[in-house]
Amino acid sequence: MPLRNNLIDVTDVLAHAATGDLLAEHVEWARTPYARARGLMGRETFPSGHALIIERANQVHTFFVRWPIDVIFCDRDWKVLRATTMPPWRIGRWVRGARYVIELPAGRASVQVGDRLAIGPDSDSYARSR
Repeated sequence: MPLRNNLIDVTDVLAHAATGDLLAEHVEWARTPYARARGLMGRETFPSGHALIIERANQVHTFFVRWPIDVIFCDRDWKVLRATTMPPWRIGRWVRGARYVIELPAGRASVQVGDRLAIGPDSDSYARSR
């Protein structure tokens, strides 16, 4: 997988498991300590259809993030534990049991606590697997 800014850039999509609704068509993973700490800080834009998944996280902040973001906390089975919108310059709540934190542009997280999410290599293969 190609590396870009210490984030692993993949072509995965993020979808709501029950409905198949796409939450993001381009997923970036933050797996290294540096990438997890940096997150979205200092970025000029965060296009619609993109998501950043921070692995092994249970709390996030929006310091130096220039716009509000939707934040979804999931357990290791991709079950939604908490979903919220965070404005810039905030520290989020610590979420017990969270394994992944998904950051999306504000208004994209149409999920509820208890929903399950799915990650797939691309939208065509995800649709075929349903």
